[in-house]
Amino acid sequence: MKNYERQEFIEELIGSVKEEIISKSPNMPDSWDGIELRQYIADRFSDAVIKRLLSGSRKRAYKNTLLISNL
Repeated sequence: MKNYERQEFIEELIGSVKEEIISKSPNMPDSWDGIELRQYIADRFSDAVIKRLLSGSRKRAYKNTLLISNL
């Protein structure tokens, strides 16, 4: 995947999760502050992950790349 393709994918994924979160914000309790909102945002991004994709050797290679590339 070329850099411009990665950037486009990132923008689309973040944009779709952002739209989903904002659309649900009217239903969120007024008592929620940054703590609950951060957790909710993290959960929504977590739900967007395809867990089956990163398994076995591909998951190990991914974690190794994070470490080596200081990501």
